[in-house]
Amino acid sequence: MKVREPDEQVWVLVGMNLERETLEAVAVFSVGRDELVLINVDGDIDEMLDFAMKPAERRHGAIRS
Repeated sequence: MKVREPDEQVWVLVGMNLERETLEAVAVFSVGRDELVLINVDGDIDEMLDFAMKPAERRHGAIRS
């Protein structure tokens, strides 16, 4: 994780399914002097990454996992 400013802090937390050896949740917290950014992703991370890497033609709406 790259931190851009000296006063910025970033935490990345992950939840794993150890039996399947897969990620099931990712949370990113970025705290700066003027802002707080929270990103939370849960579900089938492999499916979401596969979806994100494919071309967007003929796709509408949100992925459900």
